[in-house]
Amino acid sequence: MKTYKKISIIIPIYNVEDYISENLQSVMRQTYKGAIECILVDDCGTDKSIAVAEQLIAAYKGPIEFRILHHNHNRGLSAARNTGLDNAKGEFVYFLDSDDFIDENTIEVLYDSIQSGDYTLAISYFTKYTEKGDEIYRSEWIFDAPRVIESDEYAERMLMQKSNFASPAKLYKRELLKQLRFKEGRLNEDTLFVIDTISIIEERKLKCIDVPFYSYHYRMNETSISHKPTYKMDTAYVENIQVAIDRYKDRTDLVEWLKSDQLTRCIKVLRDREVDKMHYEIVIKYLRYFSNKFINEHKRSPKTYLHILMIKYLPHLMWIIEHKY
Repeated sequence: MKTYKKISIIIPIYNVEDYISENLQSVMRQTYKGAIECILVDDCGTDKSIAVAEQLIAAYKGPIEFRILHHNHNRGLSAARNTGLDNAKGEFVYFLDSDDFIDENTIEVLYDSIQSGDYTLAISYFTKYTEKGDEIYRSEWIFDAPRVIESDEYAERMLMQKSNFASPAKLYKRELLKQLRFKEGRLNEDTLFVIDTISIIEERKLKCIDVPFYSYHYRMNETSISHKPTYKMDTAYVENIQVAIDRYKDRTDLVEWLKSDQLTRCIKVLRDREVDKMHYEIVIKYLRYFSNKFINEHKRSPKTYLHILMIKYLPHLMWIIEHKY
């Protein structure tokens, strides 16, 4: 007989008054036959998000248990997710951001996938939700059918972004998360969380299942708890991915890919017309880590190469020229 375990859905809430209704209704429609608790973490926004959520929950007559936890002040996305984890009672955990929504069979499909073998994590994928409809993030690396990811290949698949490199849209066994928490006060927190997850999966030789299932609908919302200016997120990524570069320094191919990705992000920040001087200088520090040979090999255009060298060796002059400060 099929058994069903309790699942905790964790939703941080911050300034999503226009979207929280669609978000919660997508949870309420879940077809999963087991117990679901939905933990909403109020991160002290300035709109009526919580009031809308409370009204919806009060009118709800279904089997899902909803709980609202309140922060005393705004603490950020990482802290809100951690509060949810600290209070979760389910044997499985699913992260959902409050301006996004999921298909009605999301939890059912991921639960069936993770229970189909000795798996610790079920990975699914996103669509980008726009006014014109969904745009699927397709990649040549995504499998056509569910596939097992062994522990010794998980780092490469995650860090080389051949899979879902985020914390939402995955179903976790809660035991995997016992030692894990999001780093509070850091941007691009998913990068560090994924890196820490990799370490545990490798150490315990755990298996994951990758499912080509596009049931998570991601919405870009400028007021949400997770939205920050692009250059700030990219700068944080440059800093955070260095943790993986240092941790996996003996894996030559992986480090080569990560350094190339890091260089690309550095250049993106430096060319951002909105970047402030503080973030510009942080990225310059990382740019100096790269040898001229490495830059040349990874940027074939002579014009781009010379531009990068000028930024690398004459950063203050280039700041004045490019940003007119």
